[in-house]
Order: sequence, then structure tokens, then C-alpha cells
Amino acid sequence: MLAVLGPRLQALIAITLLLGLPASCAPVGADLGHDPCLLQQYQDHAGSIISHIQGYVGTLTNRADALAPQQGTINASRDISETLTALAEFQLNLGTQWNALRTGAQPPEGLAFRQATYEAIQRLDTGAQMLTQAYVDAGNGDTRAARTIVTAARDWMHRGRLRLGYAAQDIATLPTNNPNC
Repeated sequence: MLAVLGPRLQALIAITLLLGLPASCAPVGADLGHDPCLLQQYQDHAGSIISHIQGYVGTLTNRADALAPQQGTINASRDISETLTALAEFQLNLGTQWNALRTGAQPPEGLAFRQATYEAIQRLDTGAQMLTQAYVDAGNGDTRAARTIVTAARDWMHRGRLRLGYAAQDIATLPTNNPNC
């Protein structure tokens, strides 16, 4: 087979084998561990997941008056059904990112990132479920219950954003520097 490749390519392969360097960025194992080129791709994919979730949180914060920094309450004069739709979309989008993370590569170096992201998604989802209940209560005229639930929901959303920040730090510090990639 080497005779078909040509003398220059044969020499390059021979030198590569003698030096013990990988001829390409091929996976070391099924989990991609210790391959800086694949880890760099994983890091890019993970960064995309974080970015999407942060965008979803920002959009929901703009659409749900209960999450507004100054207000923090439900405005009964706003269209509650619109906000409930926004909450449902938010939860669907979280599910999409959950699945992208769950079905993607699982290198051991990304364990802290995955754990923090899973926890962030769970907290954000819990906050969204609670906000949904608060908006339903407000729509039914039970403003006291809505206020109580909003306070707890805002706390869950805050915890989710914090865990998302930790996930972003974890993935940003993944060692992927390799000039061969």
C-alpha cells in the first residue's frame, strides 16, 4: 500500500510514525478524551449551547414582567397568555439544548461543564414552571399566591443563570491549545 502513495507521502508517514505524532486529529477513544483537536470542536459546540441558553433567558426576561429587574411582579394588565406562550417556548428551547448536550460528544474533560449545564437547565426549567403557575394564578385573580411564587421562581432563575456562568467558565478553561488543529 505504501508504494502507491508516492515517496514524499511515504517519508512524511514514516517520520510521523517515528516521532510518535498523530498523523491527524483522530479520536483516541470513543469519548474523544485527550485529543486537542476534537476537544476544540467540543468546546465550540458547548459554547454554542451556552450562548443559546443565555439568549433564551434574555428573551424570556424581556417578555415576562415578573423577571424584570425593577418590577418583579406580574402586571395584570399585560396579556398573560402571551407570557405563558413565551414560557412554553422557553421550556421547549431548553429541552432542545438539553438533547444537544445529552446526545453530543462526552469527553471526560467536559464533565464539569456538562454537570453545570444540566444543573442550570434544571433550575431554569423549575423557575419557568413556577412562573407559569404564577401567571395562571394572576390570571385567576390570586395575586398573593402569584407574588409568593414569583419570588421563588426568580430565585430558581437566578440559580440557573449562576450555574450557566459556571458552565461557561468550565468550558472556556478546557485545554485545547494545539497548533496542529
